[in-house]
Amino acid sequence: MKHNFVKVFHTTPIFKFLIPLIAGIVTSQITVFSTSITITFILISLLSAFYFTIKQNYYTPGWYYSMLLFFFSLGIGIVKIHTYNNWNIENFRESIYWIGEVRSLAEPTAYGQRYKLRILYYKKDEQWKASKINVLLYIKRNLNIEPEPGQYICLSEKIQELFIPPSSDQTQSYKNYLTQNIVGKIFIDSRNEIMPMPFRSSNLNSQIQLFRNNILKQTGSFFKSTDEKSIFHSLFFGYRSEMDTELTNAYATAGVIHILSVSGLHV
Repeated sequence: MKHNFVKVFHTTPIFKFLIPLIAGIVTSQITVFSTSITITFILISLLSAFYFTIKQNYYTPGWYYSMLLFFFSLGIGIVKIHTYNNWNIENFRESIYWIGEVRSLAEPTAYGQRYKLRILYYKKDEQWKASKINVLLYIKRNLNIEPEPGQYICLSEKIQELFIPPSSDQTQSYKNYLTQNIVGKIFIDSRNEIMPMPFRSSNLNSQIQLFRNNILKQTGSFFKSTDEKSIFHSLFFGYRSEMDTELTNAYATAGVIHILSVSGLHV
């Protein structure tokens, strides 16, 4: 039995990680695992795999079971990283003061510019409290305020659209925001509601976004046509915010919209 088990997994590499990973993701939707338990499972499985590698060899039943547990736990951990606790909803319902870090490049919308903002602190009961959730920040076009990735900003406005978990079936829209740890939207239509701060994050995400922005600016200078520039940026950098609706619909109608996204095949 053990030999058959090893043979199947040895001759079918995808089973080594895909099935337990999916099982962990699905299980985390049904059963709630604490962060400590998830980390414990990951550490135990890694140590166990290391033990069987040193004492025996790769591709033994013990090593496979350890790796199955590792990828199962990893699936649970992935879901936990991309979801937020329900207590955030109640804490943010009444707060109007926020300090956040811009986590994305500007995306043009009908309202103005849209950013992904990581809320670092919020004010409640006259006290500043730490946080690690994301919101979508919309800045009205005529304000001419364009914060860069990594920049800290202070806001004095409520979350106008709060994504509250439905009591029964979750809508697809809610699921999409849940996976990104986004809990709501903030709309800024006055300069009095936003204040750039003299602080900037130096984390890897901000550096990557700034580097990407510099490349977009440099390559964009070689194109006279906005459409050509937007197609080039979409093909090579996965940046589709410059494409207008008409051009996007034209590619979709032709059935080739998939070529405008950077995929594993492109890489």
